Amino acid sequence: METEFTANDQVAPEEMQSLLESVGGAPYSSIERNATALSGSIFVAAARHKGRLVGLLRLVGDGAYVLHVADMQVHPDFQRKGVGRKLMGMAIDFARKKKTGTGDNSGEFTLFARAGADAFYEKLGFILAPNGMVLTDTGSRRNHELDHQRRWAKQRAKR
Repeated sequence: METEFTANDQVAPEEMQSLLESVGGAPYSSIERNATALSGSIFVAAARHKGRLVGLLRLVGDGAYVLHVADMQVHPDFQRKGVGRKLMGMAIDFARKKKTGTGDNSGEFTLFARAGADAFYEKLGFILAPNGMVLTDTGSRRNHELDHQRRWAKQRAKR
């Protein structure tokens, strides 16, 4: 059976949690927060294999000036098999239909890439935008973000 891709699929918070657990994102998530995240998404693309959620992409924003990839998760067994590329293609098509941050349209279509994933997004037409900012209102949040930046820069330097 092929992997099926759908836009605005009804994704349950529990299956989102299962996917997050498979990629190591579960410590930062909960079923309750997943429900809030899913309901606040302007676009959701899902990949399912035999009915099981194996890929998820969520966009948030206003649909006029700003679209942001809030989640892009692919189960490890399905990585490097075109699932992420297809999900991103669906999101880019949505942005083009909304005329937001694509072509000569105003606005921004943004994302934060994990260390090492930037090359994937660059192949899809994204470029590094060093003027992005992240709120770090506590010492632990600041340390987390600075640690992430160091890992990201080290990974990028290896390329």
